[in-house]
Amino acid sequence: MRALSLQQGRLEASHLDIVWTKNELGRVYRHLWRLFDAEKMHLEALNTLERQLPSTGPSVIWTKNTLARTYRFLGRSDESLKLHEEGLSVQFATIGSNHCHTL
Repeated sequence: MRALSLQQGRLEASHLDIVWTKNELGRVYRHLWRLFDAEKMHLEALNTLERQLPSTGPSVIWTKNTLARTYRFLGRSDESLKLHEEGLSVQFATIGSNHCHTL
């Protein structure tokens, strides 16, 4: 949180360093079972990314997948499955079925 606070004081809100920090905080929160905090961080990161990058961009897909994992832990299986399926569909189309990220 300290790193995020410093970044937010020095960088534009849409700066990708802030997005990466929020995503990493979301992952840490998820591992600590602070699932609502994790969801908040991933959603903030995803909202910023979706304004700047194409929906098929690897960063957008990665963030959707991390959010989907959080939803799975929250018991929100339908939302989780939808995001994972979106990500998989894009990965099949953009990097193919044999790429390690798709697998």
